Amino acid sequence: MPDPGPPRPEREREIPRHVAIAVVEGLEEQLDAIVDSVLSQVRRDVPEYRAGADPTLVDGVEQTIRRAVQMVLRLWREGKRNLTTGDRVVMGMIGSQRAEQGIPLESLLTSVRIARSVGWSHAVQVAERGEFGAEAIAVLGDLAGVLFDIIDDVEDAITAGYDRIQENRLKARERTRSQVFEDLLGGSFADDDDMVIRARTFGFDLRRPHGLVLLTTIRSEQDRSLLRTAVAALLPSIGNAAEVVVSADVAPHIVLVVLSGSVSWDEVVEATQRVARQHRVTAVVSAPVGGPRAIHAAYRRASELLPLAITVFRRPHVAEAGDLVVYQILRGSRAEDRADFLERTLGPILHLPEMQRAPLLDTLDALHEGSGHTETAAAMLGVHTNTVRYRIGRIHHLTGLRYDHPPDRFKLEVATILMRMQGGMTAADRGSIPLS
Repeated sequence: MPDPGPPRPEREREIPRHVAIAVVEGLEEQLDAIVDSVLSQVRRDVPEYRAGADPTLVDGVEQTIRRAVQMVLRLWREGKRNLTTGDRVVMGMIGSQRAEQGIPLESLLTSVRIARSVGWSHAVQVAERGEFGAEAIAVLGDLAGVLFDIIDDVEDAITAGYDRIQENRLKARERTRSQVFEDLLGGSFADDDDMVIRARTFGFDLRRPHGLVLLTTIRSEQDRSLLRTAVAALLPSIGNAAEVVVSADVAPHIVLVVLSGSVSWDEVVEATQRVARQHRVTAVVSAPVGGPRAIHAAYRRASELLPLAITVFRRPHVAEAGDLVVYQILRGSRAEDRADFLERTLGPILHLPEMQRAPLLDTLDALHEGSGHTETAAAMLGVHTNTVRYRIGRIHHLTGLRYDHPPDRFKLEVATILMRMQGGMTAADRGSIPLS
């Protein structure tokens, strides 16, 4: 006869089905007692179901326990280790119902584990009374493994249903919060006190100073996900802030309403500058003011200036709203006056051939953005500082204006701003710049 090999471990032996079914049948006969035992322990150990709890809530728990015990017994009888699709749906609905009733998820899962413990104790008692001998131990070992697999599935399904409700609540709350701040920024409120009360629900006291950060991409066609990424990078550095997406605008942007206090406004601006450089976005910041109407007015001014910031600053930049007012004043001047000023200031440069004109205009642009520092301008242009100094001398020779002479520098700065506002300083845009 062939060698049958070493005896298989006890857990690998085929478990007699009739013994397992006999245990399940014994438990089915004790269904009411099992449900009562589970309910009694749940009401003792889970605070939400103790004496004084809502009777309808307790009745609901009893029905749920009965349904769950019947489900486990059915799966045991069928020899299944996992929930069916229908079982998962039912358990998910239970999780959703308890979330809507305000029962903490941990209390719900504690109730499941109590049911597992009580049910197992009854299974052991039935097996012991059945006089199945050694087979009872094997059956109980198998049933224990199946029970843990089933309960894992139950907890997963209940948690998924519970989380769906919580996620929906969070989304609804976020939508409500967004609406509050959209109304604030849009001025859609008649009474300051009403707006203060609405915002307080979300942890914002509008009577205290709030600053604004408006972020946009340099080019409107750029991927909007860039803005989302920049906002996600900025939020951890600026404390409590409400986010509002503004799309129906000349310059689509995201506004952050920042509560002052947890971090200083200077720190907020520094963090915004850092993120703007890293993620290549442009921002307009408006210093903190208190009161709904003042915040709305600050946003209205900053949003009006945002397209101007994009036009004037050709690279990612952070501009104070107050600092952009001078550009707005210049934009409000007559077109013929702007053209005449450019001709009188930069005429000799503007009429040069492109190959000679472009480096000089690029240098003026870099000096403007670099606050007049030749080293910064050279880094922006990718040239040596001596090259920048040479070009400054060339500008002086052509226009008679010295960059180190304040009145002359002012004229060159204004001319640079006008050039940016009319079409930019880059070679690709320069063909559209009017010369007279």
